[in-house]
Amino acid sequence: MSKLAICLIMMNILIMPFAYGSSLKDPTLPTYYQGIHGEKRAINGLIVDSILISKHRRIAIVNHDALEIGDTILGSKIIGIQKNTVKFKSAKHGKFTVPLHKENDSFKTNTT
Repeated sequence: MSKLAICLIMMNILIMPFAYGSSLKDPTLPTYYQGIHGEKRAINGLIVDSILISKHRRIAIVNHDALEIGDTILGSKIIGIQKNTVKFKSAKHGKFTVPLHKENDSFKTNTT
């Protein structure tokens, strides 16, 4: 085999993972997730991916971060975590509710 052919094969082996890497999806993300920056259904930049409620803790996964009541993300403080919603308060947006992100949901902002 010529040196040129070997070089081309090696370049293909080295470059191909990077060429296809951008289209690979994280298998731990929900199947409906499309990305925070391109997500049209985010409310004030926030998407609630998951909610965990136990006897001793309430945790919301917001924009891939595990947060509890009192934590702040994107300038909004979590003031409540319910079964299907997370309540926030910010200086810019006041109080607002972000529902749990489910496939084919239509989001509505509840101002209270």
